[in-house]
Amino acid sequence: MRILTWNIRGLNSDTKMTAVGNLARRHRVKMMFLQETKMESIQESTIRKIWYDDDFCFIFSPSTGKSGGLLSVWDKSDFQLDKFIVKSKFIYLNGKWSNKEWKLALVNIYSPNAPSDQAQLWKELLELKNADEALWLLGGDFNATISRDERAGCSGNTFGCANFIDFISQGHFIDLPMVGKNFTWFGPNNKRSRLDRFLFDEPLISNIGDITQMGLKRMVSNHALVLISSETTDWGLIPFKFFNAWMKMEDCKALILKVLRGGNKSDITLKLRKVKAALKQWAKEGKGDLYSIARKLEANIEALEEEGNKGELNVDKVKHL
Repeated sequence: MRILTWNIRGLNSDTKMTAVGNLARRHRVKMMFLQETKMESIQESTIRKIWYDDDFCFIFSPSTGKSGGLLSVWDKSDFQLDKFIVKSKFIYLNGKWSNKEWKLALVNIYSPNAPSDQAQLWKELLELKNADEALWLLGGDFNATISRDERAGCSGNTFGCANFIDFISQGHFIDLPMVGKNFTWFGPNNKRSRLDRFLFDEPLISNIGDITQMGLKRMVSNHALVLISSETTDWGLIPFKFFNAWMKMEDCKALILKVLRGGNKSDITLKLRKVKAALKQWAKEGKGDLYSIARKLEANIEALEEEGNKGELNVDKVKHL
């Protein structure tokens, strides 16, 4: 089981879709919860840009203008859907996971900010859960924290936090420790909170076995990703392919021109084969490894966030990044 949740803060751009697609492939997730898509309609063509194969199903809750919006995508060979409920603040899926005999309810949540609206959402979810025989797994942006340790540089709403704690208690949910990050939301003036997480039905933990909740690196949103996984998989080497972004790299353009201008006047097919061979060697040396370049940038951002956790950020370092 590998499920990812992410408040994407707007999915309708090539940059966001590429980021989501890369993460889905990298972590080979079986289900993905996205919040704040800011899209009133989502077509299959969009899902093909963010999922790694054609064996998928999806359900979305439309945004109201550019506000809100939810999307749940899953590998249909891993989760067989029986029924669903779509609301503005959650998507409820009920079915079976792989070869498991027990029913599983998977709920993608984007909680409102106002404590009174949150209380209404918690009430609605508890009523739904109490009438349900399935084991529940909730994931998303809960817009609430459960302790002071989950906030830094900002004050939480006491009433909202108390309601959230009561919801977890009454629903008999388990909040697993998060590996890798203390916070999932990062605001101005070094404000941070743990707003995003998964909550597990108590019996579900024993049925799944060993499972880890991990906070991943923050990328194109002010929310970090959260991944739960009960497996580790080596997906092997990434096959060679040409990336359009290489054409923005001066050394790549120089290499192509050098190969095209060199040697005898041969036919274009042979020239292109030579270009391909040269690019393969160039990429093998790591010069065109966009994944490594991106990960170095992510690591730099991560280091700055850790520095921010300990005190004030160095403005010059941020500008340099």
